[in-house]
Amino acid sequence: MKINGRETDVTCSDIKEIIEEHLELLPKNSEKEVAFFGGTFTGIDKRIQEGYLATVKPYIDRGLIDGIRLSTRPDYINEKILDLLLKYGVTTIELGVQSLDDEVLAKSERGYKSNIVEAASTLIKSYGFKLGIQIMPGLPGSSNKTDYETAEKVLKIKPDIINPELPACHQGHPANMHDSNIPEKEAKNSALSKEKAWNLFAEYLTLRQKQKKTDEELSIISDKMEKLFDSDENNTVETMIGAITRTEDHNGNRRWILEVSGA
Repeated sequence: MKINGRETDVTCSDIKEIIEEHLELLPKNSEKEVAFFGGTFTGIDKRIQEGYLATVKPYIDRGLIDGIRLSTRPDYINEKILDLLLKYGVTTIELGVQSLDDEVLAKSERGYKSNIVEAASTLIKSYGFKLGIQIMPGLPGSSNKTDYETAEKVLKIKPDIINPELPACHQGHPANMHDSNIPEKEAKNSALSKEKAWNLFAEYLTLRQKQKKTDEELSIISDKMEKLFDSDENNTVETMIGAITRTEDHNGNRRWILEVSGA
C-alpha cells in the first residue's frame, strides 16, 4: 500500500481486498508481510493509522500474515507511536534518513538533525522492531566525503536493513550528482553503473554486520562484487562515494576497500 507524503486515499476496504487477493495467490507456507510505503506512515492521522493496522491485525492473529512493515521519518518516532505499532503487530520500521550530515540535511530541508535519527533508531531497536535505514547519496550540499561518512555512521547504528537510493532525476539529470557538467546521456549511464556498485557494496557491508547471515549468503554477494571487477585491469570500480579496490590478504582471502574520493 502506498502512502503519499502524510496523506492517503487508501481505505480499510482497499487493504482488506488487497490482502485477500494476495493470500489466494501466494504459497501457503511463504513468509508474508503487509507493507505501507511511499510516505510518512506515522505522520498521517492517528485514527487512519489505527484503522489500517486494525484491518491487518486479524490476519496476523490467524497466522495468515507474519507482520507489518512501514516507512516513516525519524522525527515522527516516539514511545507513544511505537507502543501503538507494537500493539498491532508491526515488525519492521524503515526510516527515510537520507543523510547523517547536518549541513546536508539542512540544505535538503529535511527538518531534523542527525541526533534525531540516532535517537529514533535507538528507540526502535529497544522495542525489538527490525530497523531499516534509507540513505541517499548526492543530495544538495553533499560530497563524496559526507556521503561516505553517512554510510559509516549508518553501519555504526547497525540497522537490519540498509536501503541506498539515488536522488530523483530532474529534466533527465540525476539531482546534484557531484559532477554536474557531464552530458545528459553520460550522466544517466554513470548513475546506473554507480548505483549498481553502491547497492552491492552496501549490501555486502550490511551482511557483514549481521552475524546471523550465512556464509552462503555472503558468498552470493561476493560473487556479484567479483563480476564488477572482472573487466577492470586495475581491480578498481568507481562508485558514488569513492573507489572500491579489490585486494587479497596474506591468506589469499579476497577483500574490498572503499577509498573516498576527495576526502
